Amino acid sequence: MKELHCPTYLQPYADRIRNEIKVAYRSAFPPVETITLSPVQIADSLSIFAERISNDGLDQAIKSFAKSDFPKEKFVLCAVPRDEFRSKNAKTTGKFVVDGEYSLVLGYLREKQAEPLWIGIVSFFLGLEDDHRIAKETGFTEPFPLIVQIQGAADWSYDTEEKYEDAKRVLRKLKWERALVTMVLEWAEENGIPAVYLLPSSLNLYWGSDERNKNLHMRYDVTAKRLGFQLQENGLFRALIDVSSNGDSPQS
Repeated sequence: MKELHCPTYLQPYADRIRNEIKVAYRSAFPPVETITLSPVQIADSLSIFAERISNDGLDQAIKSFAKSDFPKEKFVLCAVPRDEFRSKNAKTTGKFVVDGEYSLVLGYLREKQAEPLWIGIVSFFLGLEDDHRIAKETGFTEPFPLIVQIQGAADWSYDTEEKYEDAKRVLRKLKWERALVTMVLEWAEENGIPAVYLLPSSLNLYWGSDERNKNLHMRYDVTAKRLGFQLQENGLFRALIDVSSNGDSPQS
């Protein structure tokens, strides 16, 4: 995408326009080639991406997903492999069950607290082994990211009710599901990955009761459609990424 320059107070609206252009692209063009990244390359590139965006515009990016009032919090994005996050996953800062191999975790700084309060996570696999449950059901083994988890804070995520209420207060201000998935799309674009897949709610590990299924449908299916993902024959959603050299047109 070409850079769009505008006054600071118009930046959230410019970000929305930029996102809408990307959504339109994802619905129009096919990926042109595969790309293979090693586990180390994935982890390193995610960490670089999260650190850069946290220091250079994450607050502004998150504000573009605000429902009404712009959040005033200082947001932080962290990239962690599954095993590493499990070892750090504590109720003092926000506990999550991690479903994918790689994750981007969203948090914000609370007053004078040194550690962020983590409030949301998106996790994915990059390709699947033939014997994986999802691979067996969908045939998906491509070397592209497959998002399998979009999760916000729960009442069991923290060691105090006050932290949970504070996390809910911030999440209510945001279309946070779209924000987290968009972070994965932005990372993929920066690393030349032409497609990102997303698991539909019906294939989610927690598919079950009617009320839960309704929530999962909103979180996964509706988020996917709002961001330009298209449902494929194998049952997965797919978003296409412009990885051309100048960002104006697909590669030939």
